[in-house]
Amino acid sequence: MSPIIGGALVDYYGGKRVMAYGVALWSLATFLSPWAAGRSIWLFLFTRVLLGIAEGVALPSMNNMVLRWFPHTERSSAVGIAMAGFQLGNTIGLLLSPIIMSRTGIFGPFVIFGLFGFLWVLVWIPAISGTPGEHAQISAYELEYITKGQKLVKPQIGSEKTKKVPPFSKLLSKWPTWALISANAMHSWGYFVILSWMPVYFKTIYHVNLREAAWFSALPWVMMAVLGYVAGVVSDMLIRNGTNITLTRKIMQSIGFLGPGIALLGLNAAKTPIIASAWLTIAVGLKSFGHSGFLVNLQEIAPQYAGVLHGMSNTAGTFAAILGTVGAGFFVDRMGSFRGFLILTSLLYFTMQSPRNRALTTGHGGFAFSSEIQSDPGFSWTSTYTPRSRVVNKKVRSSTSIRGKVAAIAGSCTKCFTPSRSEIKEAHENPPIDVQDMSTSPISRISSTSSTSISISRQRGDSSQTKSWQEQFSFQEICNATSNFSEQNKIGLGNFGTVYKAKLRDGSIIAVKRATKNIHGGHLSAEFRSEIQMLSKVEHLNLVKFLGYVEYEDERLILVEYINNGTLRQHLDGSQGEPLEFAQRLNIAIDIVHAIAYLHGYTDHPIIHRDIKSSNILLTEHLRAKVADFGFARLAPENPEATHVSTIVKGTAGYVDPEYMRTNQLTDRSDVYSFGVLLVELITGRRPIERGRGRRRHQRPTTEWALRKFRDGDAVVVMDPRMRRSSAVVAAVEKVLALAAECTAQERAARPAMRRCAEVLWSVRRDLQQEQQRAAAAASAGARRHDGSTYAPPSVASLREERFENNLR
Repeated sequence: MSPIIGGALVDYYGGKRVMAYGVALWSLATFLSPWAAGRSIWLFLFTRVLLGIAEGVALPSMNNMVLRWFPHTERSSAVGIAMAGFQLGNTIGLLLSPIIMSRTGIFGPFVIFGLFGFLWVLVWIPAISGTPGEHAQISAYELEYITKGQKLVKPQIGSEKTKKVPPFSKLLSKWPTWALISANAMHSWGYFVILSWMPVYFKTIYHVNLREAAWFSALPWVMMAVLGYVAGVVSDMLIRNGTNITLTRKIMQSIGFLGPGIALLGLNAAKTPIIASAWLTIAVGLKSFGHSGFLVNLQEIAPQYAGVLHGMSNTAGTFAAILGTVGAGFFVDRMGSFRGFLILTSLLYFTMQSPRNRALTTGHGGFAFSSEIQSDPGFSWTSTYTPRSRVVNKKVRSSTSIRGKVAAIAGSCTKCFTPSRSEIKEAHENPPIDVQDMSTSPISRISSTSSTSISISRQRGDSSQTKSWQEQFSFQEICNATSNFSEQNKIGLGNFGTVYKAKLRDGSIIAVKRATKNIHGGHLSAEFRSEIQMLSKVEHLNLVKFLGYVEYEDERLILVEYINNGTLRQHLDGSQGEPLEFAQRLNIAIDIVHAIAYLHGYTDHPIIHRDIKSSNILLTEHLRAKVADFGFARLAPENPEATHVSTIVKGTAGYVDPEYMRTNQLTDRSDVYSFGVLLVELITGRRPIERGRGRRRHQRPTTEWALRKFRDGDAVVVMDPRMRRSSAVVAAVEKVLALAAECTAQERAARPAMRRCAEVLWSVRRDLQQEQQRAAAAASAGARRHDGSTYAPPSVASLREERFENNLR
């Protein structure tokens, strides 16, 4: 049962942390095994049980890290590499254990491998980050590449969406779950039977001694490592070339079952140890294709519970491994031969292949779950919902491509997971009303003006297939959720109206942006249409998530995620939270630059925000920044030869690009100017335009004043007095102000691109951390010289690691 518990821990706390504890525990159990064996059999059994419990977190942690770190077109390759390391570990163990035992005794491998595990943990903790956003060396380009390629929602560590007690009954009520369980069970049966009995098999059948059998035994695992990576590369290549994900998974899994089944029959007929080793190598090597089948599917079925799904299937695999290993010995004792058991295992591979494929259906990630499981708050399922589709009776409608239908035929059993003809007919006869200029946008139409029911939808575009999961509410329920839009639930104002906090019936909190009624008539206002159009096109960890919109009679509502820690402006004013230190402000700036760089260069159509300011930056409780309010946003020109968009000037005084104000020509460099102003605001803590002191109370532009002081060599003067100063901080502030000066250049051609800004800020943060680490080390050395103690104050890196390890997402 330990994989299930470990999987649940991985889902809640993240793969890095749980993996570190797991490896430390099983290394301790391995290291103590010789000592325990010398005390009592029960103590020895306890260490072995502890080893098994700790090892249960390994594969769920691996899957969790792959899900967070890799785009969907590279996950199979990543799993292939990870599992290659797993197989190479078997190879090293098989090769070294006899050598170590012959020189140090039977307990030598336990001590050596246990110590190596401790060393691994010491490297793992500082070198690995739980998510890309935490990693200090990742470039802005790499981060955006990973984020843009995430076709499944990334699970959040410690999120309210992740239940501490997973919904086992819902998971087990779905055929795809049982398909994964059966696949892992059959995979483990064959894997552990071969691993456990192969040396004995060679010694009994071919009279090869244990020392020689170790080399024979190692070869198949090397092949498994190599072919596992090859299978991952091929799988990702098929998906990138447009092959349906379900069909790709089925192809890989079919090879992973049928290949070993055929090879074991060849092994059964082998007359010499060389031929037997060849067949065994083929059998074990082809098994690795299954890693690009069921093992990757575990990440795709319900990302928020990928760990517990992996744990459930691993538990079934463990029982199958025990049954197969013990059964092989029993079979050999009764029948006097291994050959009959090889035939039985081969037949099981053939038998399990067909039902496993029939249980799969077309859809995103190879599975189609009903709305019963997807509507659960713990399932962060991301899918596509277009304006031409509609949910009729709270069930999921799945629209598949031609390739998806081919996969359905290959699976032979998709009927029970697809909508009936009457449902499809109803959906086509009652499509939602199209919104002007938005017919091709992948947005969620929540309701029509004649409807009394609204829905909240999460979506992501996908060219080959369409799904949605929705929760349905009446308009009255939204009113109830905001206490009829009461003043107590009012949390802010935007370009488009008032923002309210809403508590839904399931206890989740969202933000509801209600349009000011005098800005629209019978049609959508320009700001409302612009905001939903832009929000529907983007998804990034540093952008406020769009959940849907409501058009009901004369009401216009936009539904977005709720961020509970106020705006950046409130923090700088001191009305929210503790004073921000420079390192925190720098991290916030990096979050903002990531979001804007994503809008400018990594969306399907570049977007100009046009209103970057501190009051539009929301902060999470862990001080991660999210850019909000797309009411003024505009699409960049479609014509690549066009250099700007001609439009009336909109924005906020103090942040607006002067060249845009002068020419009415909007470009992405207008956002760069606003970002430069925001950098100055972060350093000074002051608003871009402040009233001067004294009788005249004239307006004073903060940006101009701060940059003039910087050019005069007085950067320290403009720093927010609430920030602690050091030589490293002052040097970093000067670099940030230098970037701000570039961003606010009067001629937009002289301003850097946002990607360049990101690279500069990453460099500033890296240099700051290194300087602070050197200062901490020097202080520690001085303390030791003074009193001979060995106390070392914590480094900035360790403090940051501790803070982000537990709380980042």
